[in-house]
Amino acid sequence: MPINAASQPWNEMMRAMSLASKHAQEAASQQQHRRPSAGQLARARSGCDHARAALLNEIEAPCYRFCLAQLACPDAARDATQETALRVLRTLHRFRGDSAFTTWALSIALNVCREHRRRRRWLALPSGWIQADSSPSPAQQADRVEQTSHVIRLLQELPGRQREAVTLRYLQGLDTKQTAQAMRCSTGTVKTTLAKGLTRLRQQWEASDA
Repeated sequence: MPINAASQPWNEMMRAMSLASKHAQEAASQQQHRRPSAGQLARARSGCDHARAALLNEIEAPCYRFCLAQLACPDAARDATQETALRVLRTLHRFRGDSAFTTWALSIALNVCREHRRRRRWLALPSGWIQADSSPSPAQQADRVEQTSHVIRLLQELPGRQREAVTLRYLQGLDTKQTAQAMRCSTGTVKTTLAKGLTRLRQQWEASDA
């Protein structure tokens, strides 16, 4: 059966993804314009605690959301976020400003999550991590959260690169260029990986709904 992007299950999945990513997209949009100044970076690299804390405060929430979607375990996500923060501070001298600071930090978080997944298979699914939307009715909100949780479960079954691309692009709210920067690959590779990942997600969704 040919892939039909207008099918009802596909639209439901994309709406669920949109619910999960709304706040992340808003935060990412704001952070795109908040690049650390040369002075702030210099102070952080010289060991200024205040400057370092300010940089880490910028990346803490997006990195935690990304790690949680990748590892599906709050404790593992917290550990990975802390490890990401340590690596960011250790490698500040490598940041040249070619991408947004948050995007660069997410590329480090991506590697940390890969290492976590190699060491152990995380099976627990987080609950309550999706921020509530006050506009729908309680029944509608519960249904959407359930759909989003289902998408997160299906994400865990994707191959690593597809899961990373879909998470960065749709759940973290990065655009295609930023996703490519975080994954350290070309935008063409991201587009191909996203297409494969979304197709597989749709097929898994429809199979589980059959």
